[in-house]
Amino acid sequence: MTLTKTITSGPDSIAYSVHNPNNTAVVLIHGWGCSSSDWNGVITALGDQYTTLTLDLPGHGESSSSADIVSIGQMADDVAAAMDDAGIEQAVMVGHSMGGAIAVEFAARYPTRASLVIGADTWHYLQLYPKQDETGVETFAGSFGLNFATSVDALVAMSSIASTPDDIKEHVRQSTLSVTMPLGLTELVDLLRWDLDAVLANVEAPVVSIVSDDLVSDEAIDRYSDRMTFVKFPGVSHYLLLENPAGSAAHIKDAIAAHT
Repeated sequence: MTLTKTITSGPDSIAYSVHNPNNTAVVLIHGWGCSSSDWNGVITALGDQYTTLTLDLPGHGESSSSADIVSIGQMADDVAAAMDDAGIEQAVMVGHSMGGAIAVEFAARYPTRASLVIGADTWHYLQLYPKQDETGVETFAGSFGLNFATSVDALVAMSSIASTPDDIKEHVRQSTLSVTMPLGLTELVDLLRWDLDAVLANVEAPVVSIVSDDLVSDEAIDRYSDRMTFVKFPGVSHYLLLENPAGSAAHIKDAIAAHT
């Protein structure tokens, strides 16, 4: 059984879906340039034992915003609004890429509502986390503003590995090019200004980071290993949800079994 609705959350119009109601709840938050449908294979692999909630973030998929700027904090509140509407009080929060930042922000803002935070290839990118200096923010934003399509191509290339299928890379490219601009760029800029280290200090729930074995660095593991459990996932790129949804679901299940 699947329930699909659109709700209002502050200035945002948020489309969300709930699959398999009345079980242990898992909230799945997509990354920048993606959409809730990227979780479909993972939802199937998770099976009927979990209630899954997915949503499109503002400017992605079927969601929009009347605001000029959308922040990580606002998107965390959007997640809370969807959970409220669905009658979900507490859940395991799973975030891919930028969705990982939103999951951590949610857990800090709503500590009793997050039983566990799982990142899917997210917080180990030190060029994004922790908070970047303004020079870096302006350089990054300027490159996207100057030539969006070229910047998207570069982003997809750096997020892939040799085995990443061409059709997945093209899917991600087209999905990213469909993001509402310049609204979407404000989300990226806020991500660069968002301080993972400071927010993590206020998260009470356990944190698990599932990472591409090919893309994670020892430096990132050293930086965050005292605050989160790292799980290396071989043979996948940043787009692990699409490349290996069954393996992604298995790692999520393992994390839930180990930490809840």
